[in-house]
Amino acid sequence: MKYLFISLGLFFCFLGYGQTAVVKNYDWDEMANYNVGKHKEEKVYGLFTYIVDEYTIENGTGLVNYELEHVKIYLNSDEKIEEFNKVYIPVSDQGALLRSKARVINSDGSVITQSSEDIIKASDEESGRDVFYFAFEGISKGSIIEYFYAKQAYPDLNGSRTTLQEDYPQKNVNFNLIYPNFLDFKYKSYNGLASLEPLEIAEEDSKVLGFEGQFIEALYPEEVSFYRANLQFLVYNLDKNYSQNIYDISSYSSVVRNSYKAFYSPPSKAIIKKIKKVVAASQVESITSEKEKIRAMEDYLKDNYVFLESGPVELSELSNVLDKKAGTLRGIMSLYINVFEYLGIESNLVFTSDRRKNKFDPDFESYNFLDMFLLYFPSVDAYMSPTHLESKLGYLPFEYIDNHALVAKSVKVGDLVSAIGEMAYIEQNDYKKTYSNMDVKVSFDKEDMTKVNLEIENSFFGYVASFYQNYYKLMDEEGKRELSEALVKFVNENLDVANIEVLNPKPTDFGIKPYVVKCQTESAEFVERAGPKYLLKVGEFIGPQSEMYQETERKMPVDSDFNRSYDRIIEIDIPEGYTFSNLEDLNSKREVEKDGEVIMYFESSYEKEGQVIKIKVDEYYDMLHVPLDMYEDYRAVINSAADFNKVVL
Repeated sequence: MKYLFISLGLFFCFLGYGQTAVVKNYDWDEMANYNVGKHKEEKVYGLFTYIVDEYTIENGTGLVNYELEHVKIYLNSDEKIEEFNKVYIPVSDQGALLRSKARVINSDGSVITQSSEDIIKASDEESGRDVFYFAFEGISKGSIIEYFYAKQAYPDLNGSRTTLQEDYPQKNVNFNLIYPNFLDFKYKSYNGLASLEPLEIAEEDSKVLGFEGQFIEALYPEEVSFYRANLQFLVYNLDKNYSQNIYDISSYSSVVRNSYKAFYSPPSKAIIKKIKKVVAASQVESITSEKEKIRAMEDYLKDNYVFLESGPVELSELSNVLDKKAGTLRGIMSLYINVFEYLGIESNLVFTSDRRKNKFDPDFESYNFLDMFLLYFPSVDAYMSPTHLESKLGYLPFEYIDNHALVAKSVKVGDLVSAIGEMAYIEQNDYKKTYSNMDVKVSFDKEDMTKVNLEIENSFFGYVASFYQNYYKLMDEEGKRELSEALVKFVNENLDVANIEVLNPKPTDFGIKPYVVKCQTESAEFVERAGPKYLLKVGEFIGPQSEMYQETERKMPVDSDFNRSYDRIIEIDIPEGYTFSNLEDLNSKREVEKDGEVIMYFESSYEKEGQVIKIKVDEYYDMLHVPLDMYEDYRAVINSAADFNKVVL
């Protein structure tokens, strides 16, 4: 979204400034004897990390950004040697690699210096961008790899994130933020990282913030957690330019004003004429309910206009989007906003972040939290994502729920119309509006008791139905068949599911009707004979269930994609002359409360009416973020479903 933000290049033009760039002149110590000490048994250990982000004025013409990373890593396993034999250097399109060195220090003291040919330049097939990486040779167990690179980067001063934590322990971690003394930065550390402090520097015209000699423990990925969001990182951005008397440089107020002006300025008569045709074709004007009208308009636009993550610059202009029926981010957002403006439906522009990677901090203003546009409709109190096909009004992509956001609201002073920014919280979803339900009817084959006849009906609604309903029509017949079979055969992969019926598969059904898959089949997978007894693996009718094990101490909280519920009903016709001897094994209950409300729940129970057993299995989760002190409660509920899956009658 940089095209909407203020250009910082206007702030810097100083003819007498004399800062010497630290990064450009950096070099390592030619002595390569490093002491691993007590860490020799570790598979991988960080011995030294030095990261510098430097801003300087060069040639009196403007601000330049240089970045340095110098790392020494001890490797003591084949797995880690394989992982680190290539180290990539991130260089953006607007940057340049200035200097780089790399070497391997073996346990016998020998040193293998990488030549310039070992710094490889290649082209990324997906993005088409050039990538650089060190290709290390001669690494063995007990080796140390050392490398550093210096590069010039785009001076993005409105919000930089630096992540320091890795999935291996690191000692002697150092960070420097260097900048001219007429500037001032604001900064914040997250997830337990040391805070930046003023450090001494030889240059009179510069300031430096940072920390030195820190130990950072390893953080490993865990089940049901957002790894990147939990790593230790820091965020910093430019706040003041004293020489120009400019303050609050990275505040959200300018983003809100500029964005509002870009999207909500009155369109030309020619564009209004085109929008009128779009609205007429959608046939939404006859709909009286505003919520239904918004939803129908969204359905029409997503069915007829394509969002492109990248594309020619002309597709950011609304006129071209209307003609070509395709647009990039700015173009598609302009389309939706202007269509709803034409319909007289108020929408607010919303900025937020992906909580899986970078959860929005409402207490620290930094543009790196503003990485996604959404719309909010005050009249129906619901959010929309114009750029996500699988999302519909009231069902944002799950990465943006349970998160804070910046909302641009219009204000009018006299004849002047502008916008102000307000913090908002995007609520987590209602678990009752996302469910995966099952209805299974079981009867025994009269000729062979080891076979059962099954009638299976699976219903999916809300987030769990998003992919099925929004992409079903885009699949060919083979893809539709494979999807339908998979949604039945998850119970048992050996089921013969030739007769399948699918209900409500259209995108317009999403969030309105459940996606339903029904079939009838027979199977010998669920019954075993043991002498005069038959063993019915009744728990397997609900399909395999997640089971959480934790051999080490849990480090991260639980973060789920969305709240959800599962209601399963299993009806079993018992043949005449037979009975079940252990029905009490079906009874189980586990629940977790917070503030007097049940937030996690599992219960299985049964009723017997004549020769019919009716089993109910209810489960729900109504809390996306589960703190560490409630992890064992969460795990117990999850494992209750796995325990039911093992029940045999």
